[in-house]
Amino acid sequence: MQTMTDLYEKLVSGKNLPHDVYDNELLDKLFRSWLDTKSRLKVYPTAALWIQYLEIIDIYRQFVFAERTGNWELSLQSLHEMLPYFAAAGHNLYLKSVYHYLETMKKLPESHPNVCQAFQNGLQVVRRSDRYWAGLSPDLVIEQVLMRSAKTAGGMARGKGMSESQRTQWLLSMPTCVEMNNAMQSFCEKEFQSSPQHNKEFGKTRNERDYKDTQTFVSFLEERTPFRKDPLLYNIETGVTSSENANVHKAKNVGDGIVQSMMGQDAFEITFKRNKRAVTLDAAQRNKTDDVVKVDPQLLFQRLSTAAQRFADDITVYFHMSFVVYHLHCLILLDSFESLKSPYWLMRYGNLVTVVHVRNLTL
Repeated sequence: MQTMTDLYEKLVSGKNLPHDVYDNELLDKLFRSWLDTKSRLKVYPTAALWIQYLEIIDIYRQFVFAERTGNWELSLQSLHEMLPYFAAAGHNLYLKSVYHYLETMKKLPESHPNVCQAFQNGLQVVRRSDRYWAGLSPDLVIEQVLMRSAKTAGGMARGKGMSESQRTQWLLSMPTCVEMNNAMQSFCEKEFQSSPQHNKEFGKTRNERDYKDTQTFVSFLEERTPFRKDPLLYNIETGVTSSENANVHKAKNVGDGIVQSMMGQDAFEITFKRNKRAVTLDAAQRNKTDDVVKVDPQLLFQRLSTAAQRFADDITVYFHMSFVVYHLHCLILLDSFESLKSPYWLMRYGNLVTVVHVRNLTL
């Protein structure tokens, strides 16, 4: 691991070139080890769910990279990889729109070869500067530039009206306004521009905040690891396990089946059934109201001890009592087990009371 750390530091400092890192045998070995570990952990539902989440984040990062750098082919690939998750999550409008867009782009080299060539040259995004990481999606630019100028002083929404002739006049005057703005900057010998090195993502404050957030997340996962070899899908925060019909950890397989069923059909004419989407842990609990919800006792008391440590160094003061769980919905603190012998408890709960001896547990 120290060798990999040194390799990374040399890459960041410029002492190593990217191709030197890619050709490193140790990096390739580490990558194969990571793939092997993922394949072994995916047989456990909770671990598979978290690995799937990491894969979704990778797709999102890939899409942002494609948009920022103007890589059209990578953008299409990212959207294609998003399709199964849109389908599994029930985001039908996103699914239909992206599916139709991808089908249209497949025909673009034949229907509009000049447009296709322009997109391949990076012109499918809008750039407001010449920096490498400056590509913006057209809808984002329309919202942040065109719509903002329409709603500010002098815009259409500020007293000029919204008729067809007024909108046309306003839009056609925009290029002239830009030329006038440039002329004024040239006359005043002033120019509005940002430094190519300026990026708030690299600032000291942002780095400190990112480091703090990362440490908070890591400490959370150290206490509640999702990569246990557990055959059940469970909530790492509460310890509540799911029923058998929860399949959110197989969202990609569920989504692939839905996307396959769309082949050869008009995307906007297809209807989707609710019972075909992935079932989350929460949805499975709502659907299975007659089943007893199972709670992992080890996880439960780990949560209790962790919460107690936030308020006192000696956590035994919080565990000198006993408590009763009735159908896992009612948590009642008692001063002693003698309280259970009262006629009230015997009449109300009878033999359904489960006593948990917190005092005798090893935390």
